[in-house]
Amino acid sequence: MAQNRRAGRRKGGRRRLGSLPPYAALVMGAVLGALVAVGAAELLLRDGLQAPGGEEVAAARVAVAPPPLAKPAPPGRKPGAPPDWRRYARPAQSGSGPFLAVVIDDLGHDPALTRRAVRLPPDVALAFLPYAPGVRGQVAVARKKGFEVLVHLPMEPDEAHMDPGPNALYGALDNRTLLRRLDANLSVFPGYIGVNNHMGSRFTRDAGAMTLVLTELRRRGLLFLDSRTSPDSVGASIARELEMPWAGRDVFLDNSREPADIRRQLAEAERRARETGLAVAIGHPYPETLDLLEEWLPEAASRGLELVPISQAAAASAAVAGFR
Repeated sequence: MAQNRRAGRRKGGRRRLGSLPPYAALVMGAVLGALVAVGAAELLLRDGLQAPGGEEVAAARVAVAPPPLAKPAPPGRKPGAPPDWRRYARPAQSGSGPFLAVVIDDLGHDPALTRRAVRLPPDVALAFLPYAPGVRGQVAVARKKGFEVLVHLPMEPDEAHMDPGPNALYGALDNRTLLRRLDANLSVFPGYIGVNNHMGSRFTRDAGAMTLVLTELRRRGLLFLDSRTSPDSVGASIARELEMPWAGRDVFLDNSREPADIRRQLAEAERRARETGLAVAIGHPYPETLDLLEEWLPEAASRGLELVPISQAAAASAAVAGFR
C-alpha cells in the first residue's frame, strides 16, 4: 500500500473523548452532523487535495463523541433497519473451518483489473479507493455480482513523501474537518459494509483520532477492517471497546509480486487459519495475485479450507468479544 506526505504538524493537546458534559456532547454532535450534510461531500472531493495545514489544523482537538447508534438514523438508513454491515453482507458460510477471508484492495484506478477481480469467487471482498475516477460504476458491477464492498479509506502514513490521496485523514486535523473528510469518502458510492485503511501507518496509531472516526463508523452501522499497516495500530482495541464489528489483517499476500512469494504468503494464510480457526488475508489487484488466487482458492477448498466473507470474520470477532 502506498503512503504519503504529512503536510501539517501536530499542535497542542487533545481533550479525551467523553470529557464533555453529556448535554454539550449532544449539542456539538448535532452541529457536526449538520456540517457533514449533503453538499459537503462534493466540495471536499473537489478541494480535498490540500494536505492538512494552515486554517485546517486545530491548535487542539476537542474530542466529541457523535450521537449513539441510530440517534439520529445514519444517512440513508431508517430507524430500526439492520446496520449496513449486515444489510449488504453476503450470507454467512456454514461449516467447521478453518476459515479464510480474502480482501482485494486498492481497486478503482484500473477498470480492467476490477473486471479481473470480479471473476474471483464472490466471497472475496473488494475494497475501492473513493477518489478513483469512475469508481461508482465499478462498485455497481461488483455489487451486482454479489461481492461485499469496502471503502478503502485514505489515512496518514508515516512516510512524508507518500500521498494517500484526496480527503485523506490526518491526525493534525480538527474534529470537524476529520468528520467532513470522512463523510466525503463515505458519500462517493453506496452499498458498502464498512471500511479498511489505505496506508494509515501513522493515523491508526493516534488513539484520539481513531476513536472519533470509529465512533462515527459505528453510528453509521459499518464494520472496520484494520489493514494493520502499523504493528502499533490501535484500531482493533478501540473497535473492541466501542463494541462494533471489526477484523484485522493477518497476512499481506503480495508485498512482493513474485509468484513464488505470493504462493508462500498464501500458504502462511492457510497455516494461520488452521492454527487459529480464522485468518484474514489482504492482496492487491496485481495480475500475479489474481492469477494465483484463481488457481489456489479451489486447491485450498479441496484441502478443507473454507473461504468466508469479511463480514463473517468481523461477526466472529464481535462474538469473541461478547457482543453482536
